[in-house]
Amino acid sequence: MNKNRIISIGLVGILSLIMVGCKSWTNFTTYFNTYYNAEKLIEESEDEFQYLAAKKRIKPRVLVHKERKAKTKEDFERKIPDFMVEFIITKDQFQPVKVKLDSVLIKGSKILALKRESDYVEKTLYLMAQSYFYRSEWLPCQVKCGELIDIYPGGEKSPDAHLLFSKALLIQKKFHYGKLMLSRTVDIAWQLERYDILAEAFRLQAALAIYEDDEKAALRPYLQAITQSGSGKLKARWQLDMASILYEIGNFKDAEIAFYDVNEKYDPDYLGMYEAQLYRADCLSRLGRFEEAEIILEDIYEDGKFEEWRDYTFTMKMNLIRYKLLANDSSVKMSDLMTAEEYSDTANTGNRLALVYLHERGMDFYEQNDYKNAQSYFSKARKARSDIYKSATKMYRNLAELSNKRRSLQRYMNPDSVELRRKGENHELAKNAYKIARIHSELENQDSATFYYKMAIDLADTLNPQTAKFIYAYSRQKREDEPMAADSLLEQIAEKYPNTEAGVESRKFLGFTEAFVVDTVAELYKSGIDLKKFNEFAYAVRQFDDIASNYPKNEYAPRALYAAGWIFEKEISMRNVDSAIHYYDRLTSKYPKSEYAKDIMMSLAYLKKAKFGEEVPDSLRFDKLAKSMKPIIKKRAGERVIVDPGIRVKEDEGFDLMNLSPGSLFDASKKFLQDQFGQATKPLDELDSLKNKFDSLKTMDIDDLKEMADPKKFFKLDSASQKKSSKDSSSVQDSTKSKNKIAPDSTSGKK
Repeated sequence: MNKNRIISIGLVGILSLIMVGCKSWTNFTTYFNTYYNAEKLIEESEDEFQYLAAKKRIKPRVLVHKERKAKTKEDFERKIPDFMVEFIITKDQFQPVKVKLDSVLIKGSKILALKRESDYVEKTLYLMAQSYFYRSEWLPCQVKCGELIDIYPGGEKSPDAHLLFSKALLIQKKFHYGKLMLSRTVDIAWQLERYDILAEAFRLQAALAIYEDDEKAALRPYLQAITQSGSGKLKARWQLDMASILYEIGNFKDAEIAFYDVNEKYDPDYLGMYEAQLYRADCLSRLGRFEEAEIILEDIYEDGKFEEWRDYTFTMKMNLIRYKLLANDSSVKMSDLMTAEEYSDTANTGNRLALVYLHERGMDFYEQNDYKNAQSYFSKARKARSDIYKSATKMYRNLAELSNKRRSLQRYMNPDSVELRRKGENHELAKNAYKIARIHSELENQDSATFYYKMAIDLADTLNPQTAKFIYAYSRQKREDEPMAADSLLEQIAEKYPNTEAGVESRKFLGFTEAFVVDTVAELYKSGIDLKKFNEFAYAVRQFDDIASNYPKNEYAPRALYAAGWIFEKEISMRNVDSAIHYYDRLTSKYPKSEYAKDIMMSLAYLKKAKFGEEVPDSLRFDKLAKSMKPIIKKRAGERVIVDPGIRVKEDEGFDLMNLSPGSLFDASKKFLQDQFGQATKPLDELDSLKNKFDSLKTMDIDDLKEMADPKKFFKLDSASQKKSSKDSSSVQDSTKSKNKIAPDSTSGKK
């Protein structure tokens, strides 16, 4: 019995050793074959994003005072909350590491499929979740975090997964679920003593509360953590974080007290001790208590424990001089500050706090309307990546563009200038004024923004569709103070520019239905004709192209392509053969059976021959016939007389020259002859014969047309018919002359 028992125990032991050995072997192969590489790729990617540098605190933190402003509608409509933007990986950052992150997902999938018995499944799930997060794929990230939390609720990576899950929810503005997940993150982090995760979760809770304008809620997690912590060092950490929140939101009075308590009540490390004194001194400077601030800064500057951070202390001493100058303190001079800045530029390179100082110095000049000096300081502040890099870059670019655009308006703004400008030049000035207004609006100079929006409207060409954008921006600027005037401006846009983007938005805001625009395509076409009439050819072609591209099945589509090609072939001063061919080709390929396509067949063949320098056959040359085939148009009071081919149409008869199509002249001529001679068959038969010959010419192939030796023979009637026609009516001109190609619609009657 004992022997059998010993054997059984031995077998169990052997099996256990085998199993342990197999598990160890699985772990060994999983780690070195796959997991090690995946983890290394994530670390390299994070290093590219500078994530790791932010996690290693070996230098004092850099706090930036962020002025609190009331949230606007645009702030809440943004896709990503401003306090979560720092976690988003931009396209420029993502592109260099795209292959690495793809490889992490591939390796992770292999581990999950083939090595589920290993101890690296939990870590693999987290690596994959990180990869999805850096790729901005929030839902897959949440799925992987959820799997990890479900399978390993108390695992090593559970706090990390909770925090990453929370970030993905907050980025998507799912604030309710984000708050719940942050609360769970705090619980699991306390349980597993993950104070790094805890600090990050508190920071997110505070940022969310500040975003929702609830300052008390922002401080509550830190007060609770200080109460629950048993360690003096942890209490000092939470107290310092709470003081930092107060500093950043501009509550310097409470922040000074909170920084003071860090050293007086708790037990911080050397770095925490230094930060508390450094920023307490800055709070005192901002509060005007200069002597107290100066004593603290001198103490920590001379203290050997903080010698490695003297460049930070020097920056705060320089800031103290700045505050004294702003307060008109007679104990300092501007030369003192200039000397300190020169020393800082050479000695404090790489000091991120010095960059914050340069940014604030630039803001001083900006508020004094000294844009030149402000731009210089913003340029220095953006030399290196820092907490204020984006803000400094934005201010620098805005001021640079503002300076350039204002120079272009100097002549207009000069009261002594009475120079008249062309309409096109005025519209360019209007665009510059509009851009200046946008910059002032972004810089929150509302009075200046209103002034330049109004200037843009005054300078703009009313026929240019871009004018609608200027008026729309001006209406938004005036809405808060003058809502009735703003609505009136929107009505003006809806009436005059219904098909522009601003027109659509104006109609939506005013509650107008789509019936407000009777016929979108017809309006677009009429707009193109009007623009063509005023020689605004670029905008006219844009309207015609929009019709052909957006409404290809509409009856106006072939007419629009015809008109666009005509403009490039005939109208513009520097004729563009390539563009004319482009639009004519689109017309013949998409609408080959339309009368407009048939009308330009010979012209298109001629243009293509001329483009490539080929010899143009006589059958395609129209220069000898141009004068004889060109209609002559004369105007009389109350009527429009077309001498050739013999049409007289009164205005009240409803004859619309805008809607003439190829062949319409023949029909109108026939109607006139019927009115004059009744059913006299000979002139009508000759006219019908002429029209049939014209139609047959349009439908003939190019090869057949080339075989025609003399195009004039086509238009020649027998001499007897000509004599008879002359006897029947001396008032009717020779109807055998016909225009080869009619011009696109024109309200002037010119074809």
